[in-house]
Amino acid sequence: ASDRALERLYAERRGIANGVEKPDADEIVRLGRNGDELALAVLRETAAYVGMGFANLNAALNPEAIVVGDYLASGWDLLKDWVWEALRRRAPQRYLHRLRIIPARHVADSTVMGALALALSQFFTQSGCGNGKGGALNSVSVHTSA
Repeated sequence: ASDRALERLYAERRGIANGVEKPDADEIVRLGRNGDELALAVLRETAAYVGMGFANLNAALNPEAIVVGDYLASGWDLLKDWVWEALRRRAPQRYLHRLRIIPARHVADSTVMGALALALSQFFTQSGCGNGKGGALNSVSVHTSA
């Protein structure tokens, strides 16, 4: 669920015409925090899609952690319960007991930090460092920008 998809969904439901400035994803999160019912509804719907995607990601890769960035990280306090609800509906509990979903600390730089982590994990994997078993830790970083 990209930030653009969230913005488009909000604009469609609000009836904002094309060409008119739409609120961005961070603004929609702020509106949701302030109790805007429409913002909360589209955030909940988006969280359901994110949870669905995480269930697929978990089934395919079985990561120990998923790091969310961008508006997902800044609005994680609003979204986390909805994401986990959708994830639990689609994935057996035995596959979720170790999974952690963590908001990025460096939201503005999350893409750069993810690229750096990937490069470093390749270096440490090749040199026998990482998780102490000859490989890097099994984690996934999710970025929502298009």
